[in-house]
Amino acid sequence: MNFFLPIKILFTAKWFLQKPKKKKILIFDASGSDIIKKLIPANSYKVLPSRFKEINFYCLVKTIFSTNFFLRNISKNYYNNFIKLSKTKIVISFIDHNNYLWNLKKDLPRIKVLLIQNGIRRFEEKNKTQLIKKNNPFGIIKKKKEIGKIDFLFTANNHFSKKYKNFLECETKNIGFFRNNQFSYKSKKIDKNTLTYISQYRNDIKHEHNVSMPDEKILKFLNEYTFKYDKKLNILARPKGPLTKLSNDKELLNFCKKELQYKNWEIYPEITKKQGRSHSNYIKGINSDVIVTIDSTLGYELLARNKRVAFFCIRDWGGHHLKFGYPKKLKDNGSFWSNNYDIKKYEIILDYLFLNSDKSFYDKNKKIINDISFLDEKNKIFKKIIKNLINEK
Repeated sequence: MNFFLPIKILFTAKWFLQKPKKKKILIFDASGSDIIKKLIPANSYKVLPSRFKEINFYCLVKTIFSTNFFLRNISKNYYNNFIKLSKTKIVISFIDHNNYLWNLKKDLPRIKVLLIQNGIRRFEEKNKTQLIKKNNPFGIIKKKKEIGKIDFLFTANNHFSKKYKNFLECETKNIGFFRNNQFSYKSKKIDKNTLTYISQYRNDIKHEHNVSMPDEKILKFLNEYTFKYDKKLNILARPKGPLTKLSNDKELLNFCKKELQYKNWEIYPEITKKQGRSHSNYIKGINSDVIVTIDSTLGYELLARNKRVAFFCIRDWGGHHLKFGYPKKLKDNGSFWSNNYDIKKYEIILDYLFLNSDKSFYDKNKKIINDISFLDEKNKIFKKIIKNLINEK
């Protein structure tokens, strides 16, 4: 642990002096809270940042003077006390792989814990554990000595539900992706002859073999393909987050200017926070003729909306090849996906997608699409469960 981190937290955190207010629902961490807030009663919740961006002085003092303070996990003790002081009954979070939340019911068994799958997850495999024991840069969910326990886990599909149950004792609900469910938009007009690539380009030299290099290979191919067939290439830059640097868009732009032979492309970079980055990407994808991705969550979200999406899954996530449809096991090549770098196969896939409409594409592939993607519009399943839990006495 960085020696100066506690000092930095003390000086940068927002402090609150009064005792935590009573709230029936606690949203653990701000990630995804903008969506969760819309689905629960106003004034029934409190958002608790998990990285000590906010500190409640009253709760901190109580934690410091608690029994065995120096022998226990300080953050765990603090969070437990905050939950007890606020009389919380339900904890909700997008941080679906958080060890504290997985074990919260050991200390507070009456609390209802609800977790929401936050993107495509990878899981530790028995024959590959040596690859991620020391370093886990790609967020692979690792096996614990003891299985965790929560109440509800909202997952992308049944295949993810089965995987999670090797790590968690819980009731699963297949809802697709939470943010995608909440976004309402109907395309008025498809931009014909457009191909939109969902970039996951990251300015990360340490892991460029896994992250930037696959993107570069696919982009070069798409640049040549769209020029050859007179298509426009739209590139959606990676959203900024805790693992992405501010220079990502600039680095991607520099690569495209230097390495892409034909100038038939346009990058759609970061826009203002008020407009909403994720919403702009949804809209751009929904309005596109054909979409290409390697293995992005957005690609699967657009597939759930019956868009024509090609998956060229060539990335190796720290020794874990994330093949199309993971964790469902499918053949390496299909009508709209390939797990190998094969330009001839890619051309066949893209030709097929451009020859079909969204409707005909779905009709021909609905068995596989419905098996791995799901859209619960307006998160009706989640809202129903929350309503029932709130009404419990």
